[in-house]
Amino acid sequence: MTELRAAARAELELLEVLLNRDFPGATQLLAQLAGLEVAVVDEDGSLSLRSHEGPNAENLERRVVTEGQYPDRDGQPVHVLLHVLEGRLHELEFFREDGKTVMRRLPAHAHDFVPAPW
Repeated sequence: MTELRAAARAELELLEVLLNRDFPGATQLLAQLAGLEVAVVDEDGSLSLRSHEGPNAENLERRVVTEGQYPDRDGQPVHVLLHVLEGRLHELEFFREDGKTVMRRLPAHAHDFVPAPW
């Protein structure tokens, strides 16, 4: 795991897209983006998330609260899952269905990212 650092603008934008959906706790999780710190935790670029801002999200129905996907450089889908633990943003997970290493950790363009229809 790398050291914690301030979240990059592109990382925050991706999180905002994931959280700008109608599900229990979304508003509280959006508030946690203020002052968000991240650390890379694996070779696919998954991020550990830490925030001391905003209230805890309540009434969450599952640990993975939202997800989406975008095409990797070779066209294979990269899945993005947002994990929440005890009401706090916890991890932004990236992985490919075929098990290969993710080549592009963030979508090249915002329109490439498609939230899953939950």
